[in-house]
Amino acid sequence: MKKLLIDYAEVLSKPFPVTAMAELAHRADMPVPDFQQRYWDHRGPYDRGQSSRDYWQTVLGPDQELDDGELNALVRIDVDGWLDLNPAAVQWLAKLNESGTRPWLLSNAPLPLADAIDDLPIASLFDGMLYSARLGLSKPSQECFAAASTAMDARPEDILFIDDRSANTDAAAEFGMSTLLFTGEFPALPHT
Repeated sequence: MKKLLIDYAEVLSKPFPVTAMAELAHRADMPVPDFQQRYWDHRGPYDRGQSSRDYWQTVLGPDQELDDGELNALVRIDVDGWLDLNPAAVQWLAKLNESGTRPWLLSNAPLPLADAIDDLPIASLFDGMLYSARLGLSKPSQECFAAASTAMDARPEDILFIDDRSANTDAAAEFGMSTLLFTGEFPALPHT
C-alpha cells in the first residue's frame, strides 16, 4: 500500500479568508489587490525560512516602518487565517487513522505557521510533518520531494501525494510519485 503525503493549505485548511487579507491590506495601507499581489509575490523566501521581519518589510516596502507590535500583529493575522480547518478533512484524517493509515504532511509554510500547525489537534494524526521553512526547500522543487521521500523512508513510487496545485502534483509525478490533484473530494479510504 502506498504511503500518503498530503498538502495543508486549501486541502486540510479552508482558503485564506478574504476578511483576513483585507485586514492585512488595511494595516499595510494598500488597496487589497496590490497588497495581495505583494503578499504572494514575496512568499517564496518566507516559505523557505526567511525571517518574519524580512518578509513583512519586503511586502510593506522600504518606506513603511515596521515596529515589533505591528510585526507581531501581521504575523498573528496571517497565521490565524490559515488555521481554519476543513471539517471534512479532519473527519477523513480521523478515519484514515482508524483504518491504520497514518499520512505525512508536506506544506509550504513559513516558520510561524509551521509552529502553529504543529500545535493543532490534527498533528497527532500524522506520522510526520514536513514544512518548507524547516527544510529550506519548497514545492514544486524536485529537492523538496526528494527530502520528503527520504524523511518518509519510502521510494517515490511508493508515495501518493495529494495537493491542490497542479504545479506541485506535476512536479511530484515527474519525481516518480503517484499524485492526486485535490479539487474538494478526498480519496476513498484504503481497505484494511
